[in-house]
Parts: sequence; structure tokens; C-alpha cells
Amino acid sequence: MKYMRRVFCLIAGLLAISMFFTAESTAKDATTKQTANLAGEYKCDAVHGRLNLIQRTDKRFEFDLDAMWIGDVTVGNVNTGNAHGVIEVQDDTAVYKDPEGPYTLTFKFSRNKVDIKYDGSGFGQWKVTPSGRYKRVCEPK
Repeated sequence: MKYMRRVFCLIAGLLAISMFFTAESTAKDATTKQTANLAGEYKCDAVHGRLNLIQRTDKRFEFDLDAMWIGDVTVGNVNTGNAHGVIEVQDDTAVYKDPEGPYTLTFKFSRNKVDIKYDGSGFGQWKVTPSGRYKRVCEPK
């Protein structure tokens, strides 16, 4: 009887360890699949914005962000701004702090779109803001 109890405890322990590693692996796979679907090109009509995301690792993305403010095109009253950098996505959010300017970009991802929030100044010329909802228009090539 003691022998059976030891075997049972050993099997139960191995099963518990196996379940722990399987759950951890499944969570990592889900995160990888979730971030793998983020790469591509996004556009925001409200701010004449374009965002391009290139996946570099499971959670790290290189981004290129452009936005424009259009006043009066006939007299050249158009201002632009852009940013380029690397972000790391945690859950559904990434934050970029410009090393040369006093601003922060917060990227909040959901299905085929990303909401960008801009805090600070120095993104571009007068009245330019990249804040808005960007919709995916093209998957990565």
C-alpha cells in the first residue's frame, strides 16, 4: 500500500509540473500570435496619418509614423511631423518616449486598429498631432 501511495504521489507531482509548463507555453504562444497580427500599414484620415509597423521580435516592433496638418494648401499652409523608433508591446499597449523631444506616444492595439495618444510637444510643426485611430490597410509584405 505504501508503494502504491508513493507511485500515486509521484504521478500526481509529474502531472502538476507538466500542467504548469503547458499553461506557461500556451500563454506565451497566445501572446506571440497576438503580437504577430500587429505588423502592417495603418492610416488615420482624421490627422492624415500613416503608421508602418515591422515586427523585429515577439514583442518588439520598429515603427514609422507620419502625420500632417492641412490649413490652406493653396498658400502652402501645410505642416508635417514624424517619428521613428522601436516599441515593445505589453498586453495590448506600447509606449514610446522620444529621446530628443519632450513627448510620449502611447499605442493601444485592438483588432485591425491602433489608437495613438500623443502627450507633450515637439512631434512636428505647428498644429501637427498624430493622435487618433489608425486602421490597418495593408498586412506586412
